[in-house]
Amino acid sequence: MIVVSDRTRRLGWLCLLVLTAIFGLLVLPPLATPDPTVPVAKQPPGTSHLVAPQCGNLDVPSHYYTYEKGKESDNAFGPKVRATNATDELRRRLCGYTTPDGLVASGDWALLLALQGMVDGTNPNRPLTLQQWQEQVWEFTERIDWDRYYIVHEDARRESLFTLYMTGTPGTQPAIHSYWKGSQRASTYLLISVKQRSGDYSKLKLRLDCGFQPVYYHPDRVPKAIR
Repeated sequence: MIVVSDRTRRLGWLCLLVLTAIFGLLVLPPLATPDPTVPVAKQPPGTSHLVAPQCGNLDVPSHYYTYEKGKESDNAFGPKVRATNATDELRRRLCGYTTPDGLVASGDWALLLALQGMVDGTNPNRPLTLQQWQEQVWEFTERIDWDRYYIVHEDARRESLFTLYMTGTPGTQPAIHSYWKGSQRASTYLLISVKQRSGDYSKLKLRLDCGFQPVYYHPDRVPKAIR
């Protein structure tokens, strides 16, 4: 009669459990191994929604909205803008867009230069190359606070105001001029903030009936470079 001590019995059970675990690791497939046949989606480079391929397309020339029909006046920045989609339309006119049938419309260089002048005091009539326009429209739209804006309606005002207008010949870049008016008719405006290159914020007041024409009532709000 063979007597097995409790210590020997426990040692035998332990060896059996270890051998079973080793056998399982050899036979079963690894749980954490990915399937090599499943493609992995690549994350696009870290750019914001404003620096998109359709913003600043270099394949098409600038589209100047001031030469479109149906404007309030000959020197307006472009056709009237609806208040319900004012920010989307501002983005389209600055960046360009793709039509439903796949045609690409470029951004409006003159509008970009005019708004840059109001925010940063730069010359709105300086020449741009295609590459410069693309870089500057990306940079400028990144500084716009698209999430915070106001649509306001004002009654007619008999008060001196500063604004810009455009002149030129269709097919050429419009010339941008500034002037003071003695009054303003009842109008709807988009008020939107843009970060200046200095780091401060400037609030653009853009008249929608005139295609984002900037308007100011106080001389100290107007950059000296374009007065």
